[in-house]
Amino acid sequence: MNVLITNSGRKNYFIEFLLDIKKNNLKSLKIHISNSNKNCSTFHMKKKLNCHILSPYIEGKNKYLRKLSNTVKKNKIDIIIPLTDLDLKLLSEKEKYFKNLGCLPLISKLETIQICLDKEKTYKFLLKNKISTPRLFSKNSNIKYPVIVKDKLGNSSQGLKIIKNKSLLKLFKSKKNI
Repeated sequence: MNVLITNSGRKNYFIEFLLDIKKNNLKSLKIHISNSNKNCSTFHMKKKLNCHILSPYIEGKNKYLRKLSNTVKKNKIDIIIPLTDLDLKLLSEKEKYFKNLGCLPLISKLETIQICLDKEKTYKFLLKNKISTPRLFSKNSNIKYPVIVKDKLGNSSQGLKIIKNKSLLKLFKSKKNI
């Protein structure tokens, strides 16, 4: 079985997990990893892995998709496991295409991905399903400081800021999509 991990970056712990599965349960597992940067830490792990350089997604969705598709075809990839938000929407939109190549992307439905990638949609989903969640402030809300702010569509802790007053919030809003 050939598995491709996309955007492996610094996710050494996940690659180690797969290597343990290979060692203990699934000797036929062939692990392929991809990233746009050949200097990422997963490309330099002690174990021999099949490494593939893909065009950075920011260079264009179509160019990235072509490189990903060629990697899948050339290496007879059976499963794609995306490790970052960057691939989720694309793989969901192109799931049928990859399945026709004999490759299963391990992803959620597009609707679920769109909810999870957008903080406002996530907030509304959580409220609708009566799941406790921190309050989300709209741009016109009466806010008590300090507050934590993030980009509406950002991921991980990128762009996270602690805002202590209204003038700092205005400055942050002018530069970000919150």
